[in-house]
Amino acid sequence: MKFFALTLMCFSLVIISTQVTSNPKPTAVFVAEVERVFFVDEMEALGTLQAAENVNLTSAVTERLTKINFNDNQRVKKGYVLVEMDISEETAELAEESSRYDEAKSQVERVRALVQRSSASESTLDERERELNTAKARLAAIESRINQKRIKAPFDGVVGIRNISVGALAQPGMLITTIDDDSQMKLDFSVPEVFLSSLKIGLNIEAKASAYPNRVFTGTVTSIDSRID
Repeated sequence: MKFFALTLMCFSLVIISTQVTSNPKPTAVFVAEVERVFFVDEMEALGTLQAAENVNLTSAVTERLTKINFNDNQRVKKGYVLVEMDISEETAELAEESSRYDEAKSQVERVRALVQRSSASESTLDERERELNTAKARLAAIESRINQKRIKAPFDGVVGIRNISVGALAQPGMLITTIDDDSQMKLDFSVPEVFLSSLKIGLNIEAKASAYPNRVFTGTVTSIDSRID
């Protein structure tokens, strides 16, 4: 009988506890109207801005400069001759080889006419044609040497500071000036690995520079390096 009494007492306590917690206080909530908005995951990075095409123009030969055809920060077109070096020796050689080429060409035409009349052999014609090709190759070699002594703009752009003067002896590798194609700029920057899966060609980017604090420059991703640091 004692065991039954204890069990009954516990049951009563459970009923009392349930009655106390059955009416909780109301919970405060915040409500808002659902609306559709555009969401983007923004990422910031520091980068280096430079011209899409930029080259250091240097001399490939040792020769004295005879003419400089540009000023500092001048805009030039592709193929514009910026610097000329002494080509007096090559000019004389070119005139001599041009004369030999013209003579070899005349010999080929004369022998070809004789072959058609069976007055000369095919081997003679072949020999004259080889002489003509040799003269043509010599002309090309001289013209190549002349082009090495004329530094031209490789593309449209703006040249930098002139680092040499007329009369100076240019050496291979000596910096003459720089040229930059600033019609399109390239921004190189690194991003954390966590964004790798989100990178793709054509993504829009916005850039700011301390030199122009009130301007926003827009662009797109054009290339992604194949290597990861």
